[in-house]
Amino acid sequence: MAKQGKIFFRADGHTAMGLGHVVRSLALAEMLRADFEVHFMIRNPLPFLQQQILEICESVIELPTIEDDLLEAQHLVETHFTGDEIVVLDGYHFNTEYQRLIKKKGNKLICIDDIHAYHFVADVVINHAGGISEADYSGEPYTQFYLGLEYALLRKPFREAAQNRDYSARKGNNLFICLGGADPKNDTLSVLRKCEQLNNLRKCYVVVGAAYQFKNEMEAYLKTTSLDVELLTNLSAEDMVSYMKKCEAAITSPSSVSLEYLSVGGCLYLKLIADNQKRIGQYYLESGFAAQFDIANGELVHFKKSNEINQLLDGNQNIKYAKIFKSLIH
Repeated sequence: MAKQGKIFFRADGHTAMGLGHVVRSLALAEMLRADFEVHFMIRNPLPFLQQQILEICESVIELPTIEDDLLEAQHLVETHFTGDEIVVLDGYHFNTEYQRLIKKKGNKLICIDDIHAYHFVADVVINHAGGISEADYSGEPYTQFYLGLEYALLRKPFREAAQNRDYSARKGNNLFICLGGADPKNDTLSVLRKCEQLNNLRKCYVVVGAAYQFKNEMEAYLKTTSLDVELLTNLSAEDMVSYMKKCEAAITSPSSVSLEYLSVGGCLYLKLIADNQKRIGQYYLESGFAAQFDIANGELVHFKKSNEINQLLDGNQNIKYAKIFKSLIH
């Protein structure tokens, strides 16, 4: 089938920033690649990340490190864009003026955002965090907003898991722990130390990513702890689903990995590791989708989990996004 157009994704990921922007952009690219030619623009990609991108996108375009973001935008419109493409930006430094330069070329522009910190001139703004409304944003009259968990940027194995939540393989007292691909302050280690207070904990499956810098510290800890811990690195989405399905509970940051676990299904406990996670974390708590990670009397705190999450994370995001993107070119 002939592709309907070309999409350029622009996002970065590294040890300090984390990998969330790249992961969710790739999730969207995977949803759209059947209908569009998809390319990814990134600065200094980690080798593992570059490999992941090439599994989904037709090319990785490695950008030079330009200190002035507006000069980068100018470089893109002069070197890579004709004005006929769709451009997707995911990063907090792609501010109003950066967007204006791309729009001026004639490109359709999508912004993936979760901090609503500046005015948007994009054609579409996507924020898959819950508890957000258009009133939180400043945008142009033509800007369309797609907000909330029903637009969750999830990779295919998680969408499939959401359509068929299977609890048969769950083992009581197994715990899934993942605080993102980078975990820049090594909160994973502090979570494990606290988990030593748990009674009857069978096994911890701990996932870290390519940008995790504390492997030596973690391996030293694992030699001394009484916990039964399996340390997992750079898992594919399929493997993530497989390990999540082994666990009735998980401790994650309120980021992409939390949406992934909620799609698979289970009791979610939150550990905030960045300020920009506070609002979505609060929404999860208030909605009954998760509880704050805490231990009382040797057990994780109990909470009444809302089943509304199963309707919001229905696994049909690819259908919704294909419709949105096709509407931009017709």
